[in-house]
Amino acid sequence: MRKAWVSTIAVVTLVVATAGIVVAGVDQYRPLKLNRQNLGTIAPHDTSRTGFFPVRSWGFSDGAAIQAAGGIAVTVNVTISGGPAEFKVITESGRRFEQATMRPGVARFDPGSGKESFSFTWVSGAKGEGQTVNLFWRSPTGNTVALHGGSVVIQYAAT
Repeated sequence: MRKAWVSTIAVVTLVVATAGIVVAGVDQYRPLKLNRQNLGTIAPHDTSRTGFFPVRSWGFSDGAAIQAAGGIAVTVNVTISGGPAEFKVITESGRRFEQATMRPGVARFDPGSGKESFSFTWVSGAKGEGQTVNLFWRSPTGNTVALHGGSVVIQYAAT
């Protein structure tokens, strides 16, 4: 009986120690100090274009200019109807004009037969210089998609 009891304690100790090592070795949370926020609106318009192009007032010449040094999180909230739509956020460097698509890339939404709202968040790191945040969209099927309006919330760590 004593041998079984000692074996049980040894197994439990081993399981707890292994779990502690696994948890300590996985660093999924890295705090980023997001201390600035911008908010913009999206005007109603529609498209049947199959190639990505800027959402009205959110292209390279008129996107949201920010001075970010750490992380950037962009949340887009829209109401659409018609066919499916795909959205992506592209940042552009202020000095070098380098463009990068924010992760995770393209977000697809299909409102079905009605008028539906959806929200999606993209994230990326900043290079410590001026960035412009730009929102692009398209109709992947060529069917007309009506964007009834929405908002863009940009959270970032200031330089």
